[in-house]
Amino acid sequence: MGSWFGGSQSPQPEVLTDQQKKFQETGHKIIKRCKLNLVIQRTALLNPESLLYLVKVLKSCAVPETPAPSPKDPNTNNTESQPTIDDTTIFTTKLLTEVILLNKSRILSIWSQIPELIMQIPILFKSAPHFQYVYTSITCAFTLARALLCVPELRPSLLQLIQVFCQMEFNQSFDHQKLKKKIAVGLRVSITSNLKYFGESEEWRAVCSMIQWCWTNQCVSDAVELLCAVIEPVNKRASNPSTTTNPNRGSAQRVIPTTYLTLSNLYAFIDLLRKFMTNNGQPHKPDSNIPEKLLKSLFHLVESLPSIGSTIPEQELVEKYITPALQYLKDLSCDIKSGVHATALSYLSRALLCPELESLGCASWVYILQEVVFSLLDNVQREDKTAPMGVSVEVINERRLKVIQGVLGKAFLAHLSKFFESPSFPQIWKKMLDYFDAFGQKNLAVTESLKNMLMVIFTSEHFKQNDQFWNESWARISSFAPDLKNDFSSTIAVQGTPL
Repeated sequence: MGSWFGGSQSPQPEVLTDQQKKFQETGHKIIKRCKLNLVIQRTALLNPESLLYLVKVLKSCAVPETPAPSPKDPNTNNTESQPTIDDTTIFTTKLLTEVILLNKSRILSIWSQIPELIMQIPILFKSAPHFQYVYTSITCAFTLARALLCVPELRPSLLQLIQVFCQMEFNQSFDHQKLKKKIAVGLRVSITSNLKYFGESEEWRAVCSMIQWCWTNQCVSDAVELLCAVIEPVNKRASNPSTTTNPNRGSAQRVIPTTYLTLSNLYAFIDLLRKFMTNNGQPHKPDSNIPEKLLKSLFHLVESLPSIGSTIPEQELVEKYITPALQYLKDLSCDIKSGVHATALSYLSRALLCPELESLGCASWVYILQEVVFSLLDNVQREDKTAPMGVSVEVINERRLKVIQGVLGKAFLAHLSKFFESPSFPQIWKKMLDYFDAFGQKNLAVTESLKNMLMVIFTSEHFKQNDQFWNESWARISSFAPDLKNDFSSTIAVQGTPL
């Protein structure tokens, strides 16, 4: 009977003789009785010389042999000269991996046998279509990497070995795409499991290049997950036991967020984050969670910067690291076309209020207010002329209110005492009233927000009896909100505190 896909006859199953059937049954019984796990466990009892010999033997079986070319035509590249790979080769590769993992404590004595085994994988992938062997070998290689990257003596060598996989060339076939995804997952899992052990700049450059490879090869989720794992904080305890998040919790220590990043490798990963956020100039899909993850990581980075830069002067930390990070959040919150502006604005507001920045001095906060918040307000003030087509006046007014309340108002009140200490406070306050004047003419809710801010200011010990401040403030406010003083006075009177 012909095949559905051609006219050839279907292959007939091989007919076994009685003796062959007997040998097959005997083989099945022997395999069933063989306790492989016990054999693997017993390798832990071998002395170093015997273990090394065993690894060498397994390696010789796991490395495919390439037959010599035919003497008739040594240049012929036929199937006879391809490496010999069968189920035994694949089985031995898995067995060798398990033996190595079981003897992890003695890895240095047998490691010399491993690099050659890993280096041959890309060669076999390129020269012969042994997909199952290559797939299994790469799986085993990343299993070893996940377990052994914590060993300082092996880490540089291991990073170089797994980077060899990133140099393999893939086509669009299903097998190649499956293998590429396997490499991306292997990179992500093995690196994220050992991030706390990385320290040398060369190691971080290797991590950076691996993240870049995942992104370039359309393994986007793995690239983003790995980048976020590097950036997002690892909580550490404050060295001062008296510093607590809640005075009622006794001696509980405050948690200080920090990351694996340092000042030396910070910019390389920030560049990756920017590249992923811009997505090569293409908007992210509406249902994509990538922008949210990247913005969250950027927020956590701002939280961690005081810890990362604890060894440098505050002015340098603020001007070179904290402010640029906040400015990037500000830029994203102004880019209405990107579709992430609302989320970016929310994270910017949270970043300006995070407890880790409270220790900054008044000069630093004045700098942040001018370079980030005032710059954001200037951009929002121009949005009625620069906003994309289809953005209504109502949407622009709503954004202005969110910026006034959620960014300017909250940041200013949260650090009010710092701003009051600054010699430039009168100029800062005057500029803030200018923004309320510009935005309040088209949005009454902005004026109401100013009233609420003034009520908070009034309760501060710095301003309650400061006649000069109030006289100058009401003189400026009366020019754009003439009824606000009476409304404010009535509210204060109801509360029993006359103005």
